[in-house]
Amino acid sequence: MKKTMNLIGWMIMSLSIASFLGCESTPKKPSTVSLNPALELKMTEAESRLAKMEATHEHLIAPGLFSEAKYHLGEAKELSQESAEVSEVEGQLKEVNSNLDKVDEIEAQIGNKLLPVFIARKEAAVEGAQDQQPFKDADAILTWMGERLEMGFVEITPERMKEVVGLYSEAEIKEIQKRELAQVEKRFKQIQKLDGDDRFEEIYAAAQEDFKYAQSMIAKNKDNYAGFKAAVDKTQFSSKRLLSLSKTAEWVDSSTEEDVALYLESKASDLNQAALTNVDYRDRPLNDQFVLVNAQVESLALDSNRLNRVQSTNNELNRELTFATAENTVVKQQLARRQRMEQKITEIQKMFSEEEAKVLIENNKIVIRMQGIDFPVGQSKVPNKSKPLLRKVTKAIESFDNPKVTIEGHTDASGSSLVNQKLSMERARSAENMITEMSSFIEKSEVDTVGYGFLRPLADNKTPSGRAQNRRVDVIISTL
Repeated sequence: MKKTMNLIGWMIMSLSIASFLGCESTPKKPSTVSLNPALELKMTEAESRLAKMEATHEHLIAPGLFSEAKYHLGEAKELSQESAEVSEVEGQLKEVNSNLDKVDEIEAQIGNKLLPVFIARKEAAVEGAQDQQPFKDADAILTWMGERLEMGFVEITPERMKEVVGLYSEAEIKEIQKRELAQVEKRFKQIQKLDGDDRFEEIYAAAQEDFKYAQSMIAKNKDNYAGFKAAVDKTQFSSKRLLSLSKTAEWVDSSTEEDVALYLESKASDLNQAALTNVDYRDRPLNDQFVLVNAQVESLALDSNRLNRVQSTNNELNRELTFATAENTVVKQQLARRQRMEQKITEIQKMFSEEEAKVLIENNKIVIRMQGIDFPVGQSKVPNKSKPLLRKVTKAIESFDNPKVTIEGHTDASGSSLVNQKLSMERARSAENMITEMSSFIEKSEVDTVGYGFLRPLADNKTPSGRAQNRRVDVIISTL
């Protein structure tokens, strides 16, 4: 019995020691992404950086590096969903930013040499020309150029640039022609099935000339709808007319002579009734019936023209009177609106010192030109010392009923066009974020942001004072 008790005591002590040692030796669970909001913010910033680069076509400068960055971002997302260790996700995000930094370095190296290409590509894409073969060919060349840039070969020649821009332009033209002339091409196929091209050779040839002319006018005026509209309307009409004639000829071939004669007589009778003639002309030859009815229509037209001239004169006098009355009303309204705007400007200007902001009217809109907002060179974060100024701007916006607000970012001419456009947009967005955070009423959906880079200077960029004036953020307020 004593031995049994000793055995039981020994087993209990062994289990206790094992449990104690097990607790001491269990490793701590590694930190995961779900417990690290700061890392999630880094991932969001990486996604935003990729999206911005793609929107401005910067990803085409170095496609391999950009694809590598996208791959590592995908890996980071997958690891975060699996609750992996923070260090693993951080490693993937580090690779993302490393690749994008290299893209930025290449962009800085080539400056704005590819800007015309990017503009041409965007215009073609807006028209939906991505499936056109010239667009694909241009993308292939651009990808090849990007791969060469990644290897350190800067071979952006004027001839190559002209070739790529030309291909994107060709794709854009083909897409517009497809959209505007698709129905015309469909009618020509129907006309050929009905042998309209053989039955009406001269009319068909003229219609084909109208079609070719419309194509050429689209090619010459791809950016100006009014420049090719008349030509498109003409080919639409001529193709419709020829199709109608072809269908009529087909019907005549398939009908008896009696059916055709009775149909023509019925149409002449319809015209006779429309001309308000009580005489039945059906006992006359068909051609005479049309001549008599036409004479009656012309007589009615003369009477109608006389009446129309009298009515037109009366209507013109009434329009002039109405216009004069309306014009007087509009002038009064514009004067009253101008006075209210000037009064409002005086009120708002009192909120700012001369160093902080200048308030003025441009194109019937109120402009708050923030001179006192001082961004660090090359940065877009609003400095703390400028926050009181933005608080005043927020208060000024809130003083309007249902304002429409646009925040414009501007830079001086130092650096490339792409870099300055991007920087000006980021500064405008920084101001927008600060204003909407400070206000309980202004929503982001009610504010537009735009970056103009150095395209809208106020002063000469050759002097330090001129460049200082051009580095600014403008808040444009318009009211209904």
